[in-house]
Amino acid sequence: MTEQITNPVISEEVAATEAPVSVGAAVAQDEVKAENTVEAEVKADEKKGAEEKDAPKSAERPRNIKFDASLMPESDDPAEIRKQVEFYFSDSNLPYDKFLFGLVGKDNKPVPVKLVASFKRMRRFTDYKLVVAALKESEFFEMGGDEGDETIKRKNAIQIDAPTAAESKDKQQQTHSNKVGKNGVRKIFDKSLPRSMYAKNFGEETPTTQIDVEKMFEPYGPVNAVRLRRDAKKNFKGSVFVEFADEETLAKFVALDPKPKFGDVELEWKTKAEYVKEKQDLIESGELQPTPRNKFNAFKEAKKEQKGGDRNGRGGRGGRGRGGRGGRGGRGGRGGNRGGDRDRNQETAAKADNNGIPQLKDSSAAAPEVSNKRKADESSANGEAKKTKAE
Repeated sequence: MTEQITNPVISEEVAATEAPVSVGAAVAQDEVKAENTVEAEVKADEKKGAEEKDAPKSAERPRNIKFDASLMPESDDPAEIRKQVEFYFSDSNLPYDKFLFGLVGKDNKPVPVKLVASFKRMRRFTDYKLVVAALKESEFFEMGGDEGDETIKRKNAIQIDAPTAAESKDKQQQTHSNKVGKNGVRKIFDKSLPRSMYAKNFGEETPTTQIDVEKMFEPYGPVNAVRLRRDAKKNFKGSVFVEFADEETLAKFVALDPKPKFGDVELEWKTKAEYVKEKQDLIESGELQPTPRNKFNAFKEAKKEQKGGDRNGRGGRGGRGRGGRGGRGGRGGRGGNRGGDRDRNQETAAKADNNGIPQLKDSSAAAPEVSNKRKADESSANGEAKKTKAE
């Protein structure tokens, strides 16, 4: 007896009007139906795979980060609400948060409270009205917008200007190592260095490691940030940087004896300045290869813009690379495109709409128009030049 194979694609109307067939024909027809079904399933799988491949990379959560904010208990504590939101906009976080800095920018643009309330760590504060009420009492923010569409911004805009040469010279101890110069060492300005601690031996990351480490430091004074250190694939290294509120708080923690354990585990401690100096020495001696630093840094971007601006100002020296085209600004006259990633960073910059709400700026559509216009101008200019010469 032949087993009936059903084709899920065939319509009921077609099935009802089919003429009776012999057993052999039925088997052949069923095999065709089965092949069609398999083919349809394969095409569906291919389409799904293509859609997943084309999905935006930014939407994917780094799988090696195990922190789970949903495990944090619900709360309506206004102090906890203010603490979390003030951290987002703080000097310790904002310059290194590409998305949020793209909204705020150097101009200190307002950000919708509803957007902030949607951040993962904010979802435990379930009552939006209580979030608004708590932020109204903050000394850090100014609140604007209509009821239900409130916005916040810092009372004092963050200062992102790149440090001057004099500032860098005066604060040479506040440095990071990076790949450039002799044996790949470069000194980079780091405001948090004099008030930060390094610790390791935290073991494998769990969904609560971030929360557990933060709680461990709560008794030891105001802490600006606890950063779990990760490799290029976002795996936890088992070590952290802890930024205290000021150098005095760090000094008190350094003087502690004994220092706190993580559960029952003894930790290895250094100030961040000691850790950085140790790594610099190893790089300079050739014993260690520096790790490229690809994270977003608003101070670094400001320095790139500053260099781009300097080149724009020296446009008349275009003869170094473009000869007689120096009159258009030479290599700097193109807006400093060789000086950094400003065009790419503008993708996350913000502008206000008619209601004053910041929107992500899309600069991708404008570039071709400028380029085409330049080509048209050059073509027109060349045509006029040829005509004059002919005359």
